[in-house]
Amino acid sequence: MPNFLKLVFLLVCPWGVWAQTSRFDTLLPQTARYVPSFWLNVQNAAALADWPQPQYGSTQLSVNQTGGALHRPQEPTVRQNAFLNTEGLRKIGKWTYWGQFGYQKTHDRSLAYSHGYDPFDGNPFVWADTLAGDWQRDHIQAQIAAGTPIGSGRWKAGLTLNYHVGQGARSRDPKPFYRLRDLELRPSLVWRVSDRASWGMVAYIGLKQEENEVGYYSDVFPLLYRLRGYGTFSRTPTVSAERRIAGKVYRLTVQYQHFTKNNSSWLAQIGGGVRQEKIREGVAVPTNGGQFSEHTVEAFLSWTKPNQQRNWLGEFRLLNQNGRGRDPIINANSVNYNWLTANAKYGFWQQEERRFQHIFLRSNFKLINQSDQISRTDLNVNTLLLTADWLERYSVRKTWLWYGLEAGYRARLSGAFVANRPTPLTATLMRPDFAILSTNALIMNASAGVDWQFERFPNLWHRLGFSGQFQRNNTLGSRQLAQINYTILY
Repeated sequence: MPNFLKLVFLLVCPWGVWAQTSRFDTLLPQTARYVPSFWLNVQNAAALADWPQPQYGSTQLSVNQTGGALHRPQEPTVRQNAFLNTEGLRKIGKWTYWGQFGYQKTHDRSLAYSHGYDPFDGNPFVWADTLAGDWQRDHIQAQIAAGTPIGSGRWKAGLTLNYHVGQGARSRDPKPFYRLRDLELRPSLVWRVSDRASWGMVAYIGLKQEENEVGYYSDVFPLLYRLRGYGTFSRTPTVSAERRIAGKVYRLTVQYQHFTKNNSSWLAQIGGGVRQEKIREGVAVPTNGGQFSEHTVEAFLSWTKPNQQRNWLGEFRLLNQNGRGRDPIINANSVNYNWLTANAKYGFWQQEERRFQHIFLRSNFKLINQSDQISRTDLNVNTLLLTADWLERYSVRKTWLWYGLEAGYRARLSGAFVANRPTPLTATLMRPDFAILSTNALIMNASAGVDWQFERFPNLWHRLGFSGQFQRNNTLGSRQLAQINYTILY
């Protein structure tokens, strides 16, 4: 155990012997992200030893704020985040380790119709009331991954552990509160068939638990809404109440990578999984609060062709999610959804002695189908987002300057909303949600920053970065995000 704790400390601590003995170039992690790998693209820890990334460490402090009228009804009008994140890659003997630790502090303003962690994760059973208030949230995420060759080296094994805990509460009575615990294990394998071909496999085993409380230590008791779908709900006067969401996730993915004779590389992944959650309300006499299940299918394909002038890259990623909810009152499946997301990217990156540049064209297609049998509600939306992304980085004396711009447009291809048995929440939640999901919008993202060193600490790089995001619809308004980061790299 002492050796394990020492390893975790070295991975996440920004100060120590690693910063004194290693020489680091901030361009190396930049270019490593463009080289397809089992670890970077599909999170196969067994391939960590083959990842073309030198040993590194980084610690980042980041603050951002998102605001504007263009938001869904169950999103806050303004969200402020502060992040502290540290990560590192180390090689000890035949083992390669990667670790990450992050803390996030969030302040949400004027958030309504949500008493839990995430009302958009698919589970339709949400506690809420009609009061909008400010929320304070604290979350910690830790991840550690390790990979090593087995025997002659044609086989490699790896394991990734993810741990996420958090809590949040509203400052306005009756002060709803949640606690979240999420644990995931990812055992993985890589088999190098030949010098040009490799197979990989990753299994995912996840356990989730979220607890909700409302009404304790309060003298204000509004009606508690138990959302059970898209417009369907039940409401009761409640002095105090609590519930527990317990879930399991199982996934399996298979990967294949091939290097051609002309130096091109192909990386493919296909897989799927199932997620199941049960809700129990009350403590002394627990009752059924609903059951939820989701099946996913995913695919990924990447191609790269490096040369001396330009390194070309193309990617395609597909995710299909099918979910359903079993209503606790009618004891039947009442909610169904089908979400399809397809992302594509094509372009090039080039590296010269004192200059780096990339130009990519990106597309994002979304299909959203949601139905509620009780409220007789159907929502169907198809949107397509097209953007052009440009980034340039160059050296001025002993510093690196970088700046980038991404511009595009999200277009509504089709959309329909029908509520044959409307409820009070149809006009409050469902129609505004459909309007945001199906809106056309102009997209603009920009970033800029500088990397520098102090002469007294030549092995440490400092990075100051700024970024901004902007979305606008002429009718519904705009949404903006501004962020500033300070990073130490070593």
